[in-house]
Amino acid sequence: MYGKDAEPSFITSFADREQTIDIGVFLRPYLFDLLSKAGPHFDICVFTASEKVYADAILNQVDPLRKLFTERIYRQHCLKATLPNTGSKESRGTVNTDSTESVNDAHERTIFVKDLRIFAQESVCKPGTLEQYPLSDIIIVDNSLLSFALQPDNGIPISAYFWDNSDQELRCLANYLIEKLAPAKDIRVVNKAEFKLQNIIDLSIQSQLITEERDRYQSV
Repeated sequence: MYGKDAEPSFITSFADREQTIDIGVFLRPYLFDLLSKAGPHFDICVFTASEKVYADAILNQVDPLRKLFTERIYRQHCLKATLPNTGSKESRGTVNTDSTESVNDAHERTIFVKDLRIFAQESVCKPGTLEQYPLSDIIIVDNSLLSFALQPDNGIPISAYFWDNSDQELRCLANYLIEKLAPAKDIRVVNKAEFKLQNIIDLSIQSQLITEERDRYQSV
């Protein structure tokens, strides 16, 4: 996954039951440039499918004074959904502290969906911060379409990052946010025209249904 010459931006650790786990963190190029450019236009929140203890170990290094991010929202705030497991049997029973998905057994897997309507819940967001925003103003950036499947037109898909110093994703994201979404009255209209994610999701569902129907036919 990482080349032999890859060096993490920093190393941090977190406690997991009775042991301490060290993790190397690779910050994506232009991260702080993105945050400085987007900050004047947006309230920036971390919404992660990671466990709190894991996420905070990283975020406390990135934002030690808690000035970059308005909120931190974790796995316990995600919705859990179960899907058929199309992976290998070797992945059975794995649960990751930093993943959008976990594998329950050979037949099913759990995904953690980020329902953006959570920002209307004062039990999650501090009063006076993010709960005043309608869905027309909320943007989610994620490398998993499943993460924002409930509100696909609010989402901006981004590739996963595996240590590449020439990576330009966050630079492009900053331009898109500021030039197209910051002045928009409804970001969903802009995203829908730009990414057409609902069409991709519909095709994916159709493909899944066809596969399940074929499997049933072959088993008869």
